[in-house]
Amino acid sequence: MIEVFVRGIPYARNKTKGRLDAPKEWTQRVIDQTRSLPHIRTACELDAEFVLPEDKFPSDLPFGMDLDNLLKRLLDGLGRTVLIDAPGNDSAIVSLRASKRKARPGEDPGVKLRLAPVL
Repeated sequence: MIEVFVRGIPYARNKTKGRLDAPKEWTQRVIDQTRSLPHIRTACELDAEFVLPEDKFPSDLPFGMDLDNLLKRLLDGLGRTVLIDAPGNDSAIVSLRASKRKARPGEDPGVKLRLAPVL
């Protein structure tokens, strides 16, 4: 089993305004912070809890950005590191639990991950 907290501000897909390079930077953080972890080579389950800064919950998105979009960048990064040897890379994830929440005061943003092989 792999458990890790990837620090950084999670981003979804691509941006059309503001810091256009921020989503790519997030993907690179995922890669950099999971690169040295053991590889999973079989079917596995993923538990991901996104910890988002308050500004990711604007008035027009009071529940934050879409989980499916947050997961896309995360899974792409994991497919290049811990899942690189699994047949199909991130398609080896057969069970997924994802959640998001606002960071508590003083808490770093990022994503808490738990990857476990399915036995």
